Amino acid sequence: MADHFVQGAFAFICSTSEAALIEEAWQLAADLMGDFETSPVSDELLEVFPPTIEGKPLSGFTSIFDDANFPDFGADIRVQNSAEDTQVCTVSIFGTTDFQPWPIAGLIQRCCPASLAKTPVGFDWSYSCTRPYLDSFGGGWCAVFPDRIEIETTKEAVPRALDAAIAMSRRDGWADDPAHPVEDWKTEVTNDDTRRGFRGWIEGRVEMLAGAPGIAGVVSPVQRRRDPVRIRATDRLGNVAYIHREADRPIQAHRRWRGVGGEGMAGPRRIGPFHRRIPHGNACPAHRRVPGFRRV
Repeated sequence: MADHFVQGAFAFICSTSEAALIEEAWQLAADLMGDFETSPVSDELLEVFPPTIEGKPLSGFTSIFDDANFPDFGADIRVQNSAEDTQVCTVSIFGTTDFQPWPIAGLIQRCCPASLAKTPVGFDWSYSCTRPYLDSFGGGWCAVFPDRIEIETTKEAVPRALDAAIAMSRRDGWADDPAHPVEDWKTEVTNDDTRRGFRGWIEGRVEMLAGAPGIAGVVSPVQRRRDPVRIRATDRLGNVAYIHREADRPIQAHRRWRGVGGEGMAGPRRIGPFHRRIPHGNACPAHRRVPGFRRV
């Protein structure tokens, strides 16, 4: 046995006349739910909720509920007048047991068109359970505009987000990237400057350029990176050993430039130190002699 709760609380500002319509509609729903004799319905409320069934003047009002026989908002309401402006007031709606987002949103849209035209109203809610049952937790959000109502639950949003992530992971690996041409990647692979795939190479390159020091957001063309270097050496007894070091290497960010033929004529791309191999011998700091070892 478990109890389920739908909870929500929010507040918005509207005119006093709009708040009066909301209060009247709220009281009407409470009377209908309790099988009490309803008070005479004002012409303003009937104008906002015109009948949808002939001979039933309240059919337009009950149509905003999931079940017309149970017109319940599942929440309480509080209206507070503004001390600064007597023409507006704050309406607070809150519920901790059976909060009903759809009827509440429909009521606000019908009763507050002028206020919604200035500022739309948004709120969220939660769905919980006293026991850890699957599919018993979640929530949603709602945005009320003068011409529409947008409502979405987490059960709808999560699958869509997962589908979008899967679609991103299935991007065409053969598609070229204008900012990072495949020819540059091939050159680095040929020079043994990278062993990443094309997409991974693009991601690493974007991260490298984004994190480079610069002035006023300008990426510095010269950067430093540390690459692992393995040195094969033997000790005095002839035992082979490998020394793993990290060597500093300058990286020249790729630049595009135009040829001398005029605008629109693209010249060849420069291949700078970004495509050069690490020089062997003592020219590289990682290749210096290590005491107790000799180079072979």
